Amino acid sequence: LFFFFFQAEDGIRDPLWSRGLGDVYKRQVSTQSTWDQYLELVMISEFWILMLTVLTCLCGGIFALYQYIQVRSIRMAKTSKSEKKKIEEDIEEKGERKDLSEVTIALEENDKLVEVGENIYSCAIVYILEEYLFLFGFLMFFGLLIYFLAEKSLSSFWMTGAYLVGAITCMIGDFCGLHISLISNIRTVKMTTKSMESGFKTAMSAGWAIGFSIVSFGVLSLILVIVSFRTAFFKKGISIERYGDLTMAIAGFALGASVVSLFGRVGGGIFNKAADVGVELSSAKYSSDPLKNPGVIADYVGDNVGDVVGGASDMFASFAESVCATMVLAIASPELLESKTGFYLPILIFVGGIIVSLLTVQVASMVTHGDSEDKVERILKNQPFVCVVLMTPLLLALCFFCLPPQMQFIGESLSLIHI
Repeated sequence: LFFFFFQAEDGIRDPLWSRGLGDVYKRQVSTQSTWDQYLELVMISEFWILMLTVLTCLCGGIFALYQYIQVRSIRMAKTSKSEKKKIEEDIEEKGERKDLSEVTIALEENDKLVEVGENIYSCAIVYILEEYLFLFGFLMFFGLLIYFLAEKSLSSFWMTGAYLVGAITCMIGDFCGLHISLISNIRTVKMTTKSMESGFKTAMSAGWAIGFSIVSFGVLSLILVIVSFRTAFFKKGISIERYGDLTMAIAGFALGASVVSLFGRVGGGIFNKAADVGVELSSAKYSSDPLKNPGVIADYVGDNVGDVVGGASDMFASFAESVCATMVLAIASPELLESKTGFYLPILIFVGGIIVSLLTVQVASMVTHGDSEDKVERILKNQPFVCVVLMTPLLLALCFFCLPPQMQFIGESLSLIHI
């Protein structure tokens, strides 16, 4: 009903009832088949696609922020001398000497945990900033090559601009993912000492914060690039040639994300392997006190920068490349280009994926609690299953309502039923 009464034309809200719903219906039925008329009423215009995408990404970002706050709320700090003294006095007043020794040991372990976490955090941040320093130089050099070799004219900056936006967006996502991972490591250890369920919830909250923040931020930046470029390219009219220029410019976004992904995955992987070798070489010298072994810290830093930064950049680059590649292929079908929703179908699929993921998180969390290894394994196995069950009909519905009933694709005539 919402899309039925408010159908946007060229970005302007134009209620159907203000134009006379009966006249509109009669005019459409007289010129179109019932099937075409039904699809036109159901199809979402560009304005509503943009609104739906922005709202969904905001919901995903808010959920990621909530999970981040949940992890951050777990206090991790060294116990000061005044706090230790106060705790000891309180226990002595109660006359519980046994509890005093246990609390003292717990406080010492907490201080060691915080110290190790601070060392890992500082080393990982130094690594990522050094990597970004070299990456920035490569991005500028490669950006100049794109500007002089790939742009249609020296006065245009479309593909180069999309390339820089994609690279910067991917770098921001990687840094946020690394930060969340680093602060959640020691908090997960601390909560696991209390109960497995608490540790598992902390780890899952950190993972949800990383995943939803990167995907929501990436989809939002990509849809804004597409809409802004589409508005600029089609000021003088719509044509197949302009669509080709548009998709090639948008492909620069995926190229920028791929470059950052290359540095994140390969650079982090090399550091991780080097750290593994360093641990083996230095383990004999520091066998009595592993906490003083710099190789141990480097190993944990390598796990974060290799798996988290590399995985996050891979995830970002994968969805950027798949969306941009699909839009490039859409040039082969005039009907897809004329359709208001067919061109945006790849974006809508990822929007649907964010919605399904939010539902999957809630369903998987309510089914069981991770208070044992078997239940933890069950939760991890249930999430992909629930996601597939929810995503399959949604994907079918998106294709049904977004793709035109008939279209030509690379010379072949296809119908929606065949697709």
